[in-house]
Amino acid sequence: MKIAVDLKNSWLYGKGISGFTMNLLQDLAKISPLGHTVDLFSPAFDTSELKNIQKIPAFTARPTRLINRESRIHKIWYDQAILLQYLNTSKPDLFFSPYFDLPYLYIGKTISTIHDLAVLDLSNQYGKLFSAYYSILLNKCVRESAYILTVSDYSRNRLIDKFNIPGNRIHVFYNKVHPAFKESSIEISLPALPGEFLLYTGGLDKRKNISLLIQGYQAAKREFSSIPPLVITGISKENIEKHWSGILQLENVIPLEYLSFPEIVALYRKATLLVNTSGYEGFGMPVLESLTVGKPIICSDIDVFREIGQDLVYYFKSHSVESFTAAIVAYFKGQLTSVDPGAMMRRADEFNEQTYGQRFLDLIQSA
Repeated sequence: MKIAVDLKNSWLYGKGISGFTMNLLQDLAKISPLGHTVDLFSPAFDTSELKNIQKIPAFTARPTRLINRESRIHKIWYDQAILLQYLNTSKPDLFFSPYFDLPYLYIGKTISTIHDLAVLDLSNQYGKLFSAYYSILLNKCVRESAYILTVSDYSRNRLIDKFNIPGNRIHVFYNKVHPAFKESSIEISLPALPGEFLLYTGGLDKRKNISLLIQGYQAAKREFSSIPPLVITGISKENIEKHWSGILQLENVIPLEYLSFPEIVALYRKATLLVNTSGYEGFGMPVLESLTVGKPIICSDIDVFREIGQDLVYYFKSHSVESFTAAIVAYFKGQLTSVDPGAMMRRADEFNEQTYGQRFLDLIQSA
């Protein structure tokens, strides 16, 4: 059997979708002999993850055509024209898409992935035109995919409720942390940082509630001056100049540019407290990452975070600045019940030690 895999989103985005895809493909490659050929399609293979995945003997890298990473129109052109052409030429027995942005005119057998329903639940954040476009693709994905993968029970239940999909068509494949989080020690040079700090690593999309993060932290700092500085990762110089110039003027808020995974792991291990203010997720990698290193985290009280963190993390009322502020102050005043780091790491192992290769292969063979 010939299997085609779309790695465009792994090329575009360094975390989330890419991590899910790389973990799944690496688990699949551990099955020996695999008995199938796997063609990997991507505009390029110039990221560290893609360079590594193409070295696996059963996989063949198929570079397509470069597109502008920043252009939504280019991404649509890739999905609906470039990738479609390559699939029609390759004629795979099965096409696996780690997302739901399938070529609309492709009619081959497909297994696809729906991480969340943000294009429907947060349609106002995408704009009317793009929301309509992605909704069309989402409906095609639900209608035509032999199987749908998703990353949490929360997302699976949302899909069943929204589309009335039979449960045996939707399969949960949880995310796992980057391998760097499992290394016992990492010698890495970090930017000069204070001895104690709060750490936010959750991205800058509108649904991440960055304004709540800043406002809540500043209010907590005013109420209890001993609270250490807040470090925010993933803010490029260009983004700071365009959208976040005010952060540079904030006392005790330290923006950092994009970091490598070893650098991120080193930050996690050095941080005093993790915080995450996102109001909507299909999974929640920062929660799993904090559990993996046994560091406390305060996060929004949303269903999927509770699914991952259970009673091993601290929650605040989603979208409430006051509740977030109160949680930070309570933590640094020693008013919150301490959580056992060992229990956190054992909970993380329930996700990180999963091996999905055989389950994925079973779906491929029965599609």
